[in-house]
Amino acid sequence: MHQIIQKGRLHSWDECTNYQASLSPPDPTWPADVRVVAAYIHANLFEIGLEVQNLRRECGTLDHNISARFTYYVGMGIKTYILSHRLSLAKQLLQIDGLKITQIALAVGYANPSAFTTTFRSHEGCSPSEFRERHR
Repeated sequence: MHQIIQKGRLHSWDECTNYQASLSPPDPTWPADVRVVAAYIHANLFEIGLEVQNLRRECGTLDHNISARFTYYVGMGIKTYILSHRLSLAKQLLQIDGLKITQIALAVGYANPSAFTTTFRSHEGCSPSEFRERHR
C-alpha cells in the first residue's frame, strides 16, 4: 500500500488499508456485474488511474449499462462513489499532523495535487488547508 516519509521516518499507510478494510462488502442481492465492479473499486480505491472506462475493462464488463445498474443498486454513480470514499479518507488524513497535502493527494489516488485541491474545494466548500485549520 502507500507509504510516506513522516517526520524523517518511513510511515506505513495504515489509514488507507484500514479504510478499505472497513468498507462493507457488496450486497449479495446485487447483480453479479455490479458486485464485481464494487469489489474492484474497494480493492483499488486509492490507485491513481482508477476510472470508469478502465474499471469496465478490468472487470470484464464492457457493457455501458453497468454505470446505470451500479447507480440503481448502489445509490450513486461509479465516479461519485469513488470520489466520496477518496474525500472521506482525505478528510481523516487532513487531521493528522505532519502529513503534507501533496502526500494526502497521492495517497487517496490523485496524481496531481492541484486537481485534488480543486476537487476538494468544489465538494467541501473549502481548500484542504482551510479544512485542516477548521478541524484542529
